[in-house]
Formats: sequence, structure tokens, C-alpha cells
Amino acid sequence: MGAEKRAKALSWVYRWGWSSPTLVDDYVSPGRRGLVKGLVDQGYLASYPNPAGGGDRGNPRQAICLTEKGQSFVEGYLETRDELLPQRREDDIPWRQLRHDYLVQQASVDAIKAGKIKDALSPKQLSQQSRAGIKQPDAIWILVSGQRAAIELELTRKKPGLEENQTVAALVNSISTEAGDGKVDMVIIVSHSKAILDTYEHLLQPNRTVRLYTRDAQRKWVESGKMNIPTSISEKFMYHKIDL
Repeated sequence: MGAEKRAKALSWVYRWGWSSPTLVDDYVSPGRRGLVKGLVDQGYLASYPNPAGGGDRGNPRQAICLTEKGQSFVEGYLETRDELLPQRREDDIPWRQLRHDYLVQQASVDAIKAGKIKDALSPKQLSQQSRAGIKQPDAIWILVSGQRAAIELELTRKKPGLEENQTVAALVNSISTEAGDGKVDMVIIVSHSKAILDTYEHLLQPNRTVRLYTRDAQRKWVESGKMNIPTSISEKFMYHKIDL
């Protein structure tokens, strides 16, 4: 196994905290299998069975994480302190929302392989730059142009009212003409449901009023104001339907 392929596979798992054998094999060696198995056998990766069984589309049977040996290998290549990420082993695996998070990784790999993006930043990387009131996306795609696109995968609709308004306000606040400090140049909302995509397109219409909320002294959410969606950023929301 070449050191370059090993580094590419282990770096992906390091940045996301976890992944699946088939996804990493597909990312590093499209059309071939066995790379991850070799890394598990060599002690760089540990494999954990899905407690729910898995096996259906978007729900892997196994999840993998770096071992101490694998973490040491990756960190030997890192050059800046900002690149260091905590590795919590099995605790990094989001069992309760495994399908959702796996589909985000899969979409990112597909976009990289298709040449649509240069790279994807994971939630683990993004948590280092989170800011209050700015929606932390499921991933950020670095486009060929260098622009940053937030990816929001929605498999179920947000609850109307508080949850829906807070999500919309945070998405609007995440867009900046100068991406940075947790902000992005555009947002791509992804779903298998045309109804969900149509709902977001309605909620994010320019000049639409969004209710804002804060917690009162009793820690209850109360309406605290309103904001209008700026016309200038309406074109920066895009909608993409996927098949599950």
C-alpha cells in the first residue's frame, strides 16, 4: 500500500472523526476494495459494527475511526497547530444520526471525484470556528473558484415557528461577501424531498420577514424582533435534490 494512499485515507477519517470502509475505499481507490481492511489489519484504523445493523442505502454496517497509531501517523504530516483535531475514537461516531452524517460525507466524496469541488471541511473542522447566530453547516465545500459553500442536508422538515425561524435567520447570517470567521459565500440546501426544498425556497424569499428570538430570564424563548431577508443575498441560496 502506497504511503500516499494511506495518508489520504487516514487524513479523511482524521478530519471527520469517523467514516465507513466503503466510502473511504471509494474516495482513495475508486472501483477497488480492501484498502481500509488493510489499514485495520495494520492497526491504523479500528472498525465498529453499526448497533442498528445497517446495510440499507446510506446506512453503513461498519464505522471506522483512527487508532492511536493512525492518529500519530496523520499528525506527523501536519504543519500548523490549527490543523490538530481531537480524536474521540468511537465517541466521534454519530450513531443516532449516522445516516444523515454518512450521506453528507458521501455527497462530499462524490463532488470531489466529479471535480466540482477542491475539498470539503467537516463538522469537526468547522466546530473550531463556530460563532453564535451563524448556522454551522453539515459541511463546507471549497469550490474550484475558492469560494466557500455551506451544505445543509435536510431529511426532515424543521418545526414551523421557533425552529424554522431560527434556522432561516442563522442561514442568512452565515452568508458574507467576504467569507471567513465562520461565514460562507453561498448555501446549498440538499434534500431527497421536493416539498422540503420548496419550503426552504419559500422561507428564504427576498424581503420576507423572519421572527427573531432570545431567551428571557426564565430561559424561555421569546420573540425579540424581526429581520427582512436582504435582496442582495437571495441569489446565494441554491437547492439540490438527491435520490436516496
